[in-house]
Amino acid sequence: MRKYPAVSGPFEKALYFEQEEIEDVCETALMSVGLYPDNPSPIRIERFLEKKFGLSPEYADLPEGVLGLTKFGPRGPEKVILSVSLSETEDRISDRRIATTIAHEAGHILFHAELFQNHFKKYSEEERAVLCRDLPETSEKTSYSGRWWEHQANKAIGALLIPFGLLEKTVAPFLEARKKGEGNPEMPWLGPKQREAAILRLSEFFDVNPVVAKIRLAETYPTSKISS
Repeated sequence: MRKYPAVSGPFEKALYFEQEEIEDVCETALMSVGLYPDNPSPIRIERFLEKKFGLSPEYADLPEGVLGLTKFGPRGPEKVILSVSLSETEDRISDRRIATTIAHEAGHILFHAELFQNHFKKYSEEERAVLCRDLPETSEKTSYSGRWWEHQANKAIGALLIPFGLLEKTVAPFLEARKKGEGNPEMPWLGPKQREAAILRLSEFFDVNPVVAKIRLAETYPTSKISS
């Protein structure tokens, strides 16, 4: 993790994490509370929030476009609140959106707790909140407008809900060896058809909506580096 002078946002310093750092922090956090599965399966993200941080998600009416928020106090995170709209429809898609939102908020706590609690010391209790917008559930192309902390929290969604080690196990059957002349022979090849099948498998095994699986797969097996 590196700190550097912030050029956007309310903070004096901005944080930068390599993708491997995000993976390691999330994996370690899951393991620390015994919630890293032995085999590919859904992550109990609400239980993770409870065991790791002592918080249970609450539901409330939130501003339009806000799916969740985390309130920070002088000693760290105090509340995770989700939009009541997420619980209005009881189906698999909605349950998955709730899990994604919780993972996003958990990402803020894992990576930004100290930064936020220091920043929010000068604000009232009502103002000490990080509002969660632009989750990948609603768009594959999110506009962060300099909000690097939201970008990092969204990265944490995939690392928490589809941990890298388990992702590798799940995707392994779809990888192919490169043929002669197809670039780096050591780089796994995931063709278009295999990619679509892998996305569906990730979605089923980890109980996430397909767009989350697609973004997660692009993080670890970028299409720009894979022959079609």
